Formats: sequence, structure tokens, C-alpha cells
Amino acid sequence: MKKYKYIVFFITAILFVSCNENQNLGDDYYFLPDYVAYDVGYPGGAIIYKSPEKYYYKKIVVKGNVKAVHHNRKYIIASQKLLDVETQTEDTTFNYFIIDKENDSVYGPLSWENYLDTKKALEVNVFLRFGAE
Repeated sequence: MKKYKYIVFFITAILFVSCNENQNLGDDYYFLPDYVAYDVGYPGGAIIYKSPEKYYYKKIVVKGNVKAVHHNRKYIIASQKLLDVETQTEDTTFNYFIIDKENDSVYGPLSWENYLDTKKALEVNVFLRFGAE
């Protein structure tokens, strides 16, 4: 019986930690993941938005199908998987974005090469956790 309690506790802890994405990106920027978008009734899928409060979509900065988001004090970087217009299925192409939170500037959509060049020019110290960066 004691072993069963430990197993249930362990599984619950893993689920809690894995579902706890960092949605507050600082300076009134938020990330709305797919699963939360559907739960709150937002039909546009995963987005990055700027607003004085969470779940109030005042200014959508990156629209739909955001796949990865990372940030620091000054910048947010994100990748967005494109959708095939005809079939409404995910394409193999990604767009990349760099958001300067201090100046409210958005660089993107960028190709991978342009993203790396822009990131270097802006001296961004945030890394996407996938790809060959």
C-alpha cells in the first residue's frame, strides 16, 4: 500500500511539473499554449500577446501555432510552425521571432538564417532549445 502511494505521488508530481509552462514572459507579455487556448475558448491556438492582465488579448504579437518560447529580462524569442493554407495541416517550415520587450519591437517573421543574423546584431542572449543554434 505504501508503495502504491509513492507511485501515485510520483506520477502526479511529473504531470504537475510538465504541464506548468511559464506563461508570464515579463513586461506584460504572455504565452498562451495550445491546450490553454482551447480551455479558455480562444480559437486562434498558441499565441504570444501583450496585455495588462493574463487572458485579456489586447495586442497579439505572434499569431497562432507558436511552438517554442524562451525569454530573459530584455528579449523573447519564439518559433512558429506554418500551416499549409489548403489542407490546414502543419507545414515543415518555421518562422522565428525576436521581441524586444523594452522597446516593444517585433523582429519577424524571420527565416532561420535571418533569425540568427538578427539575433547576433541585437546581441540576444536567449536560445531556442531545439535546432542547431
